[in-house]
Amino acid sequence: MITTILGCGTIGKAVLAANLANGGEPAHFRAVTSRPERAELVADEFGVVAGVNARVLVHDADLVVLGVKPHQLTDVLKSVASDLAPGVTLLSLAAGVTSAAIEEAIPGAHVIRAMPNLGARIGKSATSVSYGALATEADMARARQVLEPAGTVTEVPEHLINAVIGVAGSAPAWFLTVLEAVIDAGVANGLSYDAATQMAASTMEATAALVKETGTDPGVLRKAVCSPGGTTIAGMAAAEQAGLRAATMAAVQAAHDRGVELS
Repeated sequence: MITTILGCGTIGKAVLAANLANGGEPAHFRAVTSRPERAELVADEFGVVAGVNARVLVHDADLVVLGVKPHQLTDVLKSVASDLAPGVTLLSLAAGVTSAAIEEAIPGAHVIRAMPNLGARIGKSATSVSYGALATEADMARARQVLEPAGTVTEVPEHLINAVIGVAGSAPAWFLTVLEAVIDAGVANGLSYDAATQMAASTMEATAALVKETGTDPGVLRKAVCSPGGTTIAGMAAAEQAGLRAATMAAVQAAHDRGVELS
């Protein structure tokens, strides 16, 4: 299968790197970038054919990963429409661009819409995938083959993809903000930055793993940590008073709502 990454930015590059790290053959991948110097860097780093001529590099591809910026996607698709192979699978990573919009730009397109996140950089993305109107099981299989090396893949109806944005696509920003705040507070109390970072990041990682591996409700686990009259419940009381829970839920909702607006 020939896969062309059309727009090799942060996420597109992460998907490419994950595939090659998991045994993918460089000869089976191509990359399209906006600048020649960027193409040269990608070619040198990954050993794939890379360039700025999208029309040439999408030709005969079985799967085209759409990694260009959302506001550029329609124009880019129209520019390569005549060069796409019949039956090619279009795997869109563009937030706010519906499968219907892609199908309008490329009539008859087989579209799979995906929402990966920053975890793709280390093979731990929580990625959602949705069928476009004409997509088949074979299209989904092609998409999964490319996405699964970058992390977990969960099928959701496309009308829920904006909910995914709030809890997975954009969510690293919420988690990183909390992590940064915990680190800064540790430094304020005398820890070195490196020590605070190592301990806080490890604790966040272990806590998330505990939820996943045990299947226990996060609220149940949180209550188990809060001893009566202890340090944790005092911290939780302060967090609730400061509005941590409400602020987090508001961030998720705002991301969802913005996704709806962009669509």
